[in-house]
Amino acid sequence: MAPRHAVRAAPLCAALLLAFALLATPASADDEAPLADPPVVGEPVPMAASIAALAPATARAEAKAQGAVLADKMREEVATAKAEAKAALDNADATWQSYLAAQQSQIAEAKASAGDGGELPKSLSVLAADGDAGARALARRKAVFLRNLRDINRRNAKSGDMLVFGVNNFTHLSAKEFKDIYLSSVFPPTAPEDSGRKLLQTKDTLQCNKKVNFPFGGVTPKAIDHRSLGTVTPAKNQGQCGSCAAFAAASAFESAFIAKWGATKGYTARNTDLSEQDLLSCTSGDGCEGAWPNVYVDRVACKGTLFEAAASYKASDSDRCPSVTREASGVKSWSYVPGNERSFAQALSHNPIAITVSGNELQSYRAGVYNCGGNQPMNHAITIVAYKTSVPMSNGEKWNIFPAKNSWGSGWGESGFVNFRANCGGTGSLKIYEYQAVLPIRG
Repeated sequence: MAPRHAVRAAPLCAALLLAFALLATPASADDEAPLADPPVVGEPVPMAASIAALAPATARAEAKAQGAVLADKMREEVATAKAEAKAALDNADATWQSYLAAQQSQIAEAKASAGDGGELPKSLSVLAADGDAGARALARRKAVFLRNLRDINRRNAKSGDMLVFGVNNFTHLSAKEFKDIYLSSVFPPTAPEDSGRKLLQTKDTLQCNKKVNFPFGGVTPKAIDHRSLGTVTPAKNQGQCGSCAAFAAASAFESAFIAKWGATKGYTARNTDLSEQDLLSCTSGDGCEGAWPNVYVDRVACKGTLFEAAASYKASDSDRCPSVTREASGVKSWSYVPGNERSFAQALSHNPIAITVSGNELQSYRAGVYNCGGNQPMNHAITIVAYKTSVPMSNGEKWNIFPAKNSWGSGWGESGFVNFRANCGGTGSLKIYEYQAVLPIRG
């Protein structure tokens, strides 16, 4: 399991390359396989109490207190990271040498894993040439690295006290290289409209068609955090495959799985790891070239899921769908979530949600929260896991925030997580409201 959570080259993410990338999977060997309740793995683990269950006045007070603590924590992290980025620039040559040594260690690990004739991930191969050609390539990489380091510090000078950028595994790549390797360059065809926001995909592309209309409305929670409820697994790394939609979907239904089976069979965020490879192998089309999260959530609602140990991640697609007994996922159906703060927050009262986002601005993200805005193409998928309110800004504003889990490993961002401002109009922060989100519904 360790390699899935290790800090290594992050993914080629073309999650939204073409809407037809995943068509309905033909009847396959797994269609008739039965589902089974998962085995007991430990003592029952009751879910922690949620702030959403508190009386309104108490919930407001608790949300305000949590918001103040979060703001202080973010400011401290941002200030520390900005100082680190400034020191890195002041000692640029030493920073590059340290960075290169870390990347070469990843190259050695990747070569050992790939074996003879295996290919390195593209982000590492640009650092791996030998001889004179390698020396020239490294000189170019150093120039790109130093340019990015200067850009990081320029952005930090303008980002305020609640957002910071820093050095990570992408810093030796130009913005174009990052986009070409990790993000889609093709915007998907126009999708149907519903509730003022675009749908992700139509029902004829689904295996099971378990879509329902979730009853949005009623009371919006003051705050909820599925991490503190114990149902959010650590950030994983999708590697050299554009499978971010599979990871976003799996992250969402892993939380549903833990919430369903934790109290009776001992599943927690520490011992639950469901298979993304099973999703890629058992849906048609090339999931490494892009997909929509709802296709995967729909599949597990009727066909179940496998543990990582039963179908380990290969960072590649396959048409070999195993004919085995799958575990009941705890998901009975799913719903689209209209793209706005209120609907997202109400959906989060039930479970984390898979969303799409504009990933161009994420290359150098280190910590903090993105403000409203961003007009880059939609090209990535992640999972919103929490809703925080009443976070005080230095200018006197109160922000609401959506923390989200990415799939670029724990070395990116805040241990693999990122934050978006929630109380935005239009398409939101980095376009998180452009398309409807996907909510797995437990049952």
